[in-house]
Amino acid sequence: MGLKSKLSLLVLTCYALFLLASGWVEYCKLEGIARHQILQQARDVKNLMMATRYVYHHQFLASGVDLTPATLGFLPAHALARISERFNQAQKSGLLFNNVSAMPRNPANQADPAEQQLIDYFRHHPQQTEYFERVDGANSYFQYAAPIWVEDYCLECHGEAALAPPTIRSRYSSGFGYRVGDLRGIISVRVPSRLTAQFVRAYLHQTLPLALLSGLLLFAFLALVLNRLVLRRLGSLLGVTRALREGDYQQRSRMTEQQGCDEIDRLGADIDRMASAIGEREAALRAVAQRLARAQRMARLAYWDYSATAGLRVSPQMLALFGLQCWPDDDLAALPGSQRRLSLRRLLRVVRPAERQRLYHHLRQARFSGTFTAIELPLELAGAAPRQVRIDAEVGGGETADLALAALHLSGTAQDVSEVFRAQQRIRELHAALEEQVNQRICALQQGNQQQQDFCLALAETLHRPLGVLSRQPAASPMEAAAALARLERLVADLHDYLELGHCSLHKQSCDLTALVEERLAASGLRQRAGLQLRLASLPPAQADPAALRRLWDVLFTLVTWRTATQPAVEIQIGSRSLEGETHYYLRDNGPAWPASGCEEASFFKPFACPALADHPAASGLELAIAWRIVQRHGGRLWYSNEDPQGASFAFTLPLGANQPDVVAVS
Repeated sequence: MGLKSKLSLLVLTCYALFLLASGWVEYCKLEGIARHQILQQARDVKNLMMATRYVYHHQFLASGVDLTPATLGFLPAHALARISERFNQAQKSGLLFNNVSAMPRNPANQADPAEQQLIDYFRHHPQQTEYFERVDGANSYFQYAAPIWVEDYCLECHGEAALAPPTIRSRYSSGFGYRVGDLRGIISVRVPSRLTAQFVRAYLHQTLPLALLSGLLLFAFLALVLNRLVLRRLGSLLGVTRALREGDYQQRSRMTEQQGCDEIDRLGADIDRMASAIGEREAALRAVAQRLARAQRMARLAYWDYSATAGLRVSPQMLALFGLQCWPDDDLAALPGSQRRLSLRRLLRVVRPAERQRLYHHLRQARFSGTFTAIELPLELAGAAPRQVRIDAEVGGGETADLALAALHLSGTAQDVSEVFRAQQRIRELHAALEEQVNQRICALQQGNQQQQDFCLALAETLHRPLGVLSRQPAASPMEAAAALARLERLVADLHDYLELGHCSLHKQSCDLTALVEERLAASGLRQRAGLQLRLASLPPAQADPAALRRLWDVLFTLVTWRTATQPAVEIQIGSRSLEGETHYYLRDNGPAWPASGCEEASFFKPFACPALADHPAASGLELAIAWRIVQRHGGRLWYSNEDPQGASFAFTLPLGANQPDVVAVS
């Protein structure tokens, strides 16, 4: 599968996950809107019923009509029951309402078990003004209830029995003895939950096609952007690497490291530099080869001849080659062709004993084999540079056909191959250096790819947790979904900060760390912790970016807040100390110790590497990596250590802005 197909599959997968997540969020949002509308409708029904009760009751009392069995039905407690029954028969939505009483006189106002529980609820919670919850079952519905409290005008019929109207007193034996402020009953409104589903379906039918169309347009746009910004440029880099493989070192990607360049630009520039370096070395190798060829053409050969009877005869060039400026013996007879006889031992004095023995062995092998292979000997000349001599010869036989028994006769040449030897040695060194550089570049690229794969894998595992909560079946509770969304939002924000800190420019200036730490302490809320014991030393200023330092202290205070969350008494100490010519800023707490293995190494501060943050519900896993990158961008060091017997500390170094004494002030 090609990179384009992989990227397309990845984009489609991410879009599908986003669509599912956004659909679930939109569904929850719509359900909340529908729930709010139902609540508002229930409130409107309650307000209408309470207004009707009030107007009916006062109008009946003000009319002066005698309360008789015939006029008893005008009272709100009787009329509203009939109105509710008639309303339920007239409409088809399933909405039900009624006023039910704690001690009903009218059987139509008798509370069912659920409503009786609500009456008990308001009796035990008099400060509550309403109740609204979903009731699941065969016919699920939303239950709304509001309490009816006894007022002054209610005591005429529900006060003392002796003061009640005769018709009420004779007709009913209960419902007396109330006082102002007592709970008389509740307004009960029930709305079928299917109305929310109808509302959500209607909304989705309107918005879903538009969402799918926008998703397709977004996918097309992303495909165009990826093709232009990534795939096309990677194709250019692939063409350059193929040209390098085929020996064309002039091909370039023409990518430069300018302001705003990305990783692909930097990779292309590195490949161009590597191609230039390889081309220069190839040109150097060709130049060395050309010099070697010229040296071979310009070399003068020295001749020699050896036989058992005549001995060794050499040319003057042979003498000069072996460092002999004159003939060793004056009584040597002159030979035709400027050749003179010379003992082999005398000639080979400039050859080391080990190499001399190797030459003698080579001559014996040539005598018995009948062939002489070329041999190179190093010469050590007094007052001159060492030389490398190549000796070659042809074996000639005597009158006897058996060469092994014939007298040895050799005729050959000697040539100074010192320059060739040095050139070959230089070529081997250049090849080794080039191979080493190529291997280092390949290792660096492989290490970068491995780090990127590890980061993507850890990021995918971290994203899987909140997304798994949002997409699992059965559906997560609203609190779990909100927590997962909050963690996902924090992860995205921290990932943005981590990536931005890798390439953003720092505006360094002299920073008052004491004031900056006071500011971030106030923003973190640590000072409001109960039982807090805080010791803050006067910190020397540092040469740093103020915004980056604020982010660094926010991360450290967040880690301290998490670490000390279970401590009844929190002890925090902030200060600095000078060690080995540099200033160490430290933050100590009395929280539980983290595993100390590797806490002073860069691997501890890698993204998602700290096991103590992996299971924290609010942590994104990038906090330590952000702190490490901020300190590293400033040229400092950051480490973590456990304190004895309890607690831990974070410490880091920064370039100093001005020298100031370490004065401790306790607050």
